[in-house]
Amino acid sequence: MSNEDKVLLAIFDESKKDSPNISQEITKEKLNMDLDEFNIALKKLSDLELIKGANIILSSGNVVAVFTKNISITDTGKEYVSKNLL
Repeated sequence: MSNEDKVLLAIFDESKKDSPNISQEITKEKLNMDLDEFNIALKKLSDLELIKGANIILSSGNVVAVFTKNISITDTGKEYVSKNLL
């Protein structure tokens, strides 16, 4: 499973909870990724419009930070998970 798929599936699962907390529950540590892998996965998911609300900070075209407080999965993201990851 790709890093993008791991992150998206984790966001999908968290979003189904009664009180989802993406920024606390979806972390590089919990997904066993280094910071660059995690940030790049979030940027790719955002670029593909599978998630929304990621505040991505770039420097010279490279991802330097991603703020996850407002991230949510899009309907397209939910459809992708249902068809490809479940």
